[in-house]
Amino acid sequence: MDPLNIKDRRGEPFIVRQATPDDTESILVQMDIVGREQTYMLHDTVTRSVEDQKQTIRHMGKNYLLLVAEVPAVGVVGSLEIVRGTFRKSQFTATFGMALLPAWRGRGIGQPLVERAEHWARIQGIRKISIAVLAINDTALRFYQRLGYTEEARLPRQYWLDNEPIDEIWLRKFL
Repeated sequence: MDPLNIKDRRGEPFIVRQATPDDTESILVQMDIVGREQTYMLHDTVTRSVEDQKQTIRHMGKNYLLLVAEVPAVGVVGSLEIVRGTFRKSQFTATFGMALLPAWRGRGIGQPLVERAEHWARIQGIRKISIAVLAINDTALRFYQRLGYTEEARLPRQYWLDNEPIDEIWLRKFL
């Protein structure tokens, strides 16, 4: 997949491209920062080692893709990971997760990441993609709905944050 060179809403150039092993540390730091915010990702700390993540990136193919959004003057500011279903019956589905550093949200970087993932999924013959979002993440829910995702399932009280229950919402899009 060729890199996509575009500009964000403020005119800052950025690139959406496949991750390389050289991106590993930046990706893990970025995911750790977003995870610690508690609202945007299901995990709160990164559990993969640098070497495990490098191995995963080296083996990207028809079942897995990791994209990054890179600002040339800054580095990796976002990532999207999409994984195809592993069983014969689920090979036409995929799930994904996306993370953007706080300073780069709302700048038009997420949409090209999702669109590139959808493009890859179509090439792979995937017919449905899904993402899980915490119900307290209204911004993400609106974002994905704008891109054509609809609520497919709600898991009540799936998570607890600050002693409060949080639903998990699964969104899907048919390709």
